[in-house]
Amino acid sequence: MQLNGIDIASWQAGIVPSSTPADFVIIKATGGTGYVNPYWREWADNVLASGKLLGLYHYANERGCSSSWQAEADFFINETKAYRGKFVPVLDWENDALMNPASWAASWLDYVQDKTGAKPMFYGYASNVNSTDYSALTKHPLWMASYLNRYQGSGFVNDPVNTWDTGNWSDMLCYQYTSTGRIAGYNGNLDLSAFYGTRKTWQDMCSAEAPEQKPGKPIN
Repeated sequence: MQLNGIDIASWQAGIVPSSTPADFVIIKATGGTGYVNPYWREWADNVLASGKLLGLYHYANERGCSSSWQAEADFFINETKAYRGKFVPVLDWENDALMNPASWAASWLDYVQDKTGAKPMFYGYASNVNSTDYSALTKHPLWMASYLNRYQGSGFVNDPVNTWDTGNWSDMLCYQYTSTGRIAGYNGNLDLSAFYGTRKTWQDMCSAEAPEQKPGKPIN
């Protein structure tokens, strides 16, 4: 089973998520302890009203307003509290965040799950996922990014090829396979992802009922 989705941030100002053929839409809500995407609530309402599945992500260590894992988690939780139970939380782990130990991400994910009752996903690039010990994170599903040239400018792809391992995870639950996707409803590039589950899988994660993923092979 595969659901097709997009993730959007303020770069996509003007998009109407309901006008796209996406099954799910993951929206940047916050970054660090000072950034709030000015469009996220409008988009979230549009997604939910259209019957699409909603995810909201936090960009760890947003430049200029980075802080401790707990301060950033509380910032995200407070900003999104009105939508609790309606979305899957995501921690976006890239750029400046990579200077932190994996325990920062593990603490954020555990804390958000404990405080919200939802099962968060961890988002990371394949190269980092395969070169860092993330064994403390494997009870949280993996959303991994790895782009192949064959998918540049493509629409949604059924069962997209992945050439990377998934590090400490036995598998990934979500796969972002291009950053230059083109689909109906938006005249520009979009990140496209495949979610390997059903609508129920996603909806269960909004209330932390999704099964834990088993650890994979160790990172050397």
